[in-house]
Amino acid sequence: MEEVYAQAWGQLHKLADDWDASIRGIYDIQVVFYLMQLCDKWAEEKAGTYDFYNAGYYFSKINKQSSEKLFSALRDMDFERARGKYPVHVKELAAYLAMNVEKVRRSYEMDWSETYNLMWSNLLYEKSLVADELTRLRLIASDEEKEDEARGTAVLALAHFDIMAGDDETAWERVMTRFETVEASDWFGYMQTFVQVQQWDRLVNWLRWLQHHMEMYNAYDMNHYFYFWTTASMHLAIEEEHKHALAALLPGSYRQYSRFLMDRMEYKAWADLCLLLNLSPLDIDSEELKRVEKEDVRMLLPIYHYAVEVYILGKNRDSYKQAVKLLKNWRMPIKN
Repeated sequence: MEEVYAQAWGQLHKLADDWDASIRGIYDIQVVFYLMQLCDKWAEEKAGTYDFYNAGYYFSKINKQSSEKLFSALRDMDFERARGKYPVHVKELAAYLAMNVEKVRRSYEMDWSETYNLMWSNLLYEKSLVADELTRLRLIASDEEKEDEARGTAVLALAHFDIMAGDDETAWERVMTRFETVEASDWFGYMQTFVQVQQWDRLVNWLRWLQHHMEMYNAYDMNHYFYFWTTASMHLAIEEEHKHALAALLPGSYRQYSRFLMDRMEYKAWADLCLLLNLSPLDIDSEELKRVEKEDVRMLLPIYHYAVEVYILGKNRDSYKQAVKLLKNWRMPIKN
């Protein structure tokens, strides 16, 4: 599949070497769409067969390649000129996207929603095209006879246009009305854009909104969420609010909170955090232990003391061994 994708792109892309830049960009986008649709067709035919095992990995690679090719085509294009000179072609791209983004997507298929947002944020973002697309999306979102996933996709697309128009609160209300849960990672792309264009107040408003939806977290989401807090804190006086967000999302935010306190040399608060979460020194990052031992060894003693007591109360051979191990480690900082 990867080989065919690469060969097809090479052959089709080469055909337009001498074309005008605007139509060349539109053509390259059409080629990417065709290849994405071709991959989806293969997936549908092969799903469930033995040789389809681990296909998701290869589809993710191809999806990344497709995104890179689309970014490249859009980066070199004069949108106003392309829309003015080739309006029919541009409308065909919008129709092609609409057809594919509405499909029920399996995990191993191409991410047409991401492609949709990219295209409508760039080449397709023109007043009359947007008006027609909003009409189409509203009809789908309100049509109770449509599949639930199609209606949900339409709502997310409408939220995208809200965000493009700067109306974030409408986007939030739209999403929360339609969905029981909010996936934080769905919105990180927008937040990265706010970083790039230095819209710090807007970024913080999104962080505040997302905080209420971070309870069902994973490590990836938590890292990205607090990356945005850290970035915003470099430009706005929001350190206390940043700290409160870290505390509010414990225990999932432990790693990020620990680094926050270490960076500010708040060793007493760091030790209190470890005790609050019932962490044994065996659970704590060794580099952090070494640093606190060097800077203020007294902060470690309650942590060791509590952990030893817990292991002794276990009253079995393994827990006694762990207690002895900690006592040996404990003696070293005391002597120092």
